[in-house]
Amino acid sequence: MHKHLLSARTVYLVASGGMSFFLTLIFTLNLVYHVKSVGLNALQLVLVGTVLELSTFLFEIPTGVIADRYSRRLSTIIGFFVLAAGFLIEGAFPTFGSLLLAQVVWGLGYTFISGAFDAWVTDEVGAEAVGEIFIRGGQVGTVLSLLAIPLSILLGNISLNLPILVGAGLLAVMGGWLAVVMPENHFTPTAGEEKGFTRLWEGFRDGLSSLHGNRAVLQFMGVMLFVGLASEAYDRMNSAHFLTNFHFPQPFTFTISDETWFGILGLVSAVLTLSIAEWVRKCLDLRWHQKVLGWLITVSMVTALAILWFALARSVLAAMAAFLLISVSRSVLPPIQNAWINQHIESRHRATTLSMSSQMNALGQIAGGPILGWVGKQVSIVVALAVSGILHFGPAVLFGASYRDSIDNGHTPVKEFDD
Repeated sequence: MHKHLLSARTVYLVASGGMSFFLTLIFTLNLVYHVKSVGLNALQLVLVGTVLELSTFLFEIPTGVIADRYSRRLSTIIGFFVLAAGFLIEGAFPTFGSLLLAQVVWGLGYTFISGAFDAWVTDEVGAEAVGEIFIRGGQVGTVLSLLAIPLSILLGNISLNLPILVGAGLLAVMGGWLAVVMPENHFTPTAGEEKGFTRLWEGFRDGLSSLHGNRAVLQFMGVMLFVGLASEAYDRMNSAHFLTNFHFPQPFTFTISDETWFGILGLVSAVLTLSIAEWVRKCLDLRWHQKVLGWLITVSMVTALAILWFALARSVLAAMAAFLLISVSRSVLPPIQNAWINQHIESRHRATTLSMSSQMNALGQIAGGPILGWVGKQVSIVVALAVSGILHFGPAVLFGASYRDSIDNGHTPVKEFDD
C-alpha cells in the first residue's frame, strides 16, 4: 500500500486537471505545427495518427494487465514520464520521421495511463461515487484548459514547437509529483504466480472471459470500434480543412494570425464545455440505465450531425460554429460514458477491460484512418470529413441497442459489483 496525506479524489482531480492543461497547451496548435512547420499533407497527417493508434493497439493490453497485476499507481506514474519523452521528440525534431517515432513513444506512455488511472480512482473511492468525480475532473480540466490556451497562443506565436516542449516538461514534473503524493490503499493484484509474459497472457485471457455474457461491455467495445473508424479523419484534418478551404475573418485593422484564431476557437470551446458539463452534471442521474443511455444516444447523434455540417459548410463562420458544437459534444460524452461502463465491469478486470476498449478504438483508427487519409489526399478533405460524420452515427445505434436491452430488463438502477 502507498498511503499519503492527499486523498485519492484530490490527487485525481489535480492530476487529471493538470493533464488537461498540459495536453491543451500541446494540442491547441499541434496540428498547425504539423501542417505549417513540418509540411504534412492529408495522407501524412493521418499516417502520423495511424502510427500512434498502432502503438496504442500493441501496447494497451500489456500495460493494462501490468496495471491489474502489479500496480495501477506505478503504471500511471510511468505513463506521465513516457508521455513527456514522446512530446519532447515531437517538438524538438520537426520532420515526418521524427513525428512517427514520437507517436510510438507517447502512445506507449498513454497506454500506461489509460485504464489504469480511471481504474485506480474507481477502486479508491468506489464505483458508486466515481461518476461525480469523473464529471468534476472534466470540469477542472476545462477550467485549466482556459488558462492553457492563451499560453499556447503566446508561445506558438513565438515558435510553433514551443508549446509542445513546455508541455513535455510539465508532464515530467507531474509524474514526479504523483510519485510523491499518489495513494494506493484499495488495490488487490489479480492472482497468479507465473512471471513475465505468462502472467500477461493470463490477465488478457481473464479480461476476455469477463466479456462473456456482458452485453453492455460488448456493445461498448463496438462503440469504441466505430469511434475509431470515424474519428481519425476529423481529428487529423480539421485544422487542415480550415487552413486549406477557408480564410479566417479579419475584422480589425490589425491582422489576427491563424495561430491566434485556433486559440480563440479553443477558448470559446472550453467556456461552452464548462457551462454545459455543469448543466449535464446537475441534470443527469448516473444511477439509471435508460437516462444515461438516452444522453449517450443524443450526444452521439449531435456529434455525427455536427461533423457533417463542418464538412459541408460553405462559409468560415458556419465551419467555426460546427467546430464548436463538435468540441462541446465530444467533451461532454466521455465522462458520462466512463461512469456508465465502469459500473458494468468487475473491479479485478477493470483496467484490462478499459484497456481493451481503448484497443478497439485504436483498431478502428488503424483500419479507417489511412483509407480516409487517402480519400482526403486524392479526392478532397471535405469528402473525407463527410464520411467521418456518417460513421459517427454507429455509436448512437449501439447505444440504442443497450437502451432496448435496459427496457427489456426493466427501468432499474445500474448494477453495482461487490468485490
